[in-house]
Amino acid sequence: MPKFSTTERERLTALVDAVRQIEEASIVAEGRLLSMRGAISPTGEVEQEYTVFDSEPFRSLAMSVRLIYMNDEPANFASICNVLHKAGEKDLRDAVTDLRKAYNTFLNGPTIRFSLHGDFEGTTLGPRELFEAWLYGGTFHQDPKRKAMYAELVKFGPRFTFGLHVVVTQIVQFFIHLGFIVSTALAEEQRLHGSSALEQPGR
Repeated sequence: MPKFSTTERERLTALVDAVRQIEEASIVAEGRLLSMRGAISPTGEVEQEYTVFDSEPFRSLAMSVRLIYMNDEPANFASICNVLHKAGEKDLRDAVTDLRKAYNTFLNGPTIRFSLHGDFEGTTLGPRELFEAWLYGGTFHQDPKRKAMYAELVKFGPRFTFGLHVVVTQIVQFFIHLGFIVSTALAEEQRLHGSSALEQPGR
C-alpha cells in the first residue's frame, strides 16, 4: 500500500500533469501516424518515402516529452520510478521495474541506428543519442558537440526526421504507461489512507 510524502506526491502529480500535456498534444490526441513505403524512382531505383508529423505539432509534443525525459525536471522518468519503487509493494515495484527495463532497452538498443560521417566517421547513434542530438543540438543549441552531430544527421534528410519521430512516438508510449502507474498508485494511496495522506508533511 503506497504512502508518499508531500514532496513525493507533488512530484508524482507533476508527472501526471506532464503526461496529460502529452496526451492532449494534437499528434497523440488525434492519433496521427507515421508511415514508410518503397517507391520506384524515374530511374528505376527503389526509394523510401516517409510520412512524418508537421514540424510545429511535433515540436510541441517533444517539449512536453522533455518535462519527463530531462534529468533535472521534477517529473523525470528515472526519479519517478525510484519514488514508486521505494514506496510500493511487490506488484507496484515489479510494474515499475519492467517499465524501466523496457524504456532503457529501447533507448540504448539497436532499433534505430545512424552511422555518421565527416568528423564523426565511425560513430553510430541509437535512439537515445538521436533524440538528444536533436534536443540539445538542434533545438536548444546548448551542446556544441551535439550541435555538430545534429548537423550530420540533418544530411540524412527525411530518413532522419522519420527516425526521430519514431523515437519520440515510442518514448511517448512509455511515459503514458508511467502516467497510468502513477495515477493508479495515487488513487490507491487516497483509497487506503484518505485525507491523512494529503496531510503528511514532506521529508
